[in-house]
Amino acid sequence: TYRFLTLAGGDWRKVREAAILQMTYVGPPMIYYGDEVGMEGALDPDNRRTFPWNQTRWNRNLHDTYTKLGEIRRNYTALRTGSIMTLYRHNARQVYAYARFDETHRLVVAVNNSDRSQIVSIPVWPAGIGNGTRRLTDLLNGGTYAVTDGTVTLTLGAYDGAVLLDNVTGSVLPPWIDTGVEVVVSDPSIPANGRATTQIEVTPLDPAGNPLGSGQDVYMEATYGRLLDSVTETTPGTYAQRLRAPDSGGKGIVTIWVNGVKLDEEAVVTFRDPLDPGPGCGVVPPFLPLFPLLGMGLLLLLRGIVPILRR
Repeated sequence: TYRFLTLAGGDWRKVREAAILQMTYVGPPMIYYGDEVGMEGALDPDNRRTFPWNQTRWNRNLHDTYTKLGEIRRNYTALRTGSIMTLYRHNARQVYAYARFDETHRLVVAVNNSDRSQIVSIPVWPAGIGNGTRRLTDLLNGGTYAVTDGTVTLTLGAYDGAVLLDNVTGSVLPPWIDTGVEVVVSDPSIPANGRATTQIEVTPLDPAGNPLGSGQDVYMEATYGRLLDSVTETTPGTYAQRLRAPDSGGKGIVTIWVNGVKLDEEAVVTFRDPLDPGPGCGVVPPFLPLFPLLGMGLLLLLRGIVPILRR
């Protein structure tokens, strides 16, 4: 296959953007030798050129980017084994942002896949990053950003990105999270491609098992299917959510975060075909009453045929 820089038409900025995703997203990164210094190559064997040991031929921008990203990934375990949460995505603007976090650190990664610089406001409160004195430090490019109304605003260059570190100290995962999730479907018999209104109850508890009440952040996202209403709430409670079944039917699944912590328990909605009454309904299929009539007809027919055969 073609080397990345060749596929990118020689635009090293696109390789840099890909490296930011590669080194901060889930899964182990793999760097094909020479990509980190801007080697090009078409189909095999051209993509297996000798490594350019003469450093004057290196793309220093790429080399420095890979070096810096490697240091960041090594220093923060959240980028290697932590959880991930999507914070912002905009197809038209081609901007994507997500949070990586574990018990020690919380980071926000944002990339701009367009050919122009953009000012972007990213909601970071779903990841548990609040206001006040909280500031995010750009580990890749330098600089700090304040959090206002649960949002951080920054400028992303064309085919560029940022890796922001929350300045929180100590554990960033609330140890008290013990949340129950209950789902009630208003209509259990809906078309496979239809909709259902669900009641999703989210109740964070303290270590003693008492409800914490207001002041906690609740965030919902459909991981299978599609939420048709607002997915962001600011206090625990019971929420009515309209959920569209996935195209393949089956189950709709809603993932829930509380204060930036992804819950192990998911809200699951089962979609059934309207002709399926479900277990225990006792509905007799309409063709079953025909069986006795067919049996009587067959009996009468045999009674008429037997005398003829005896003649």
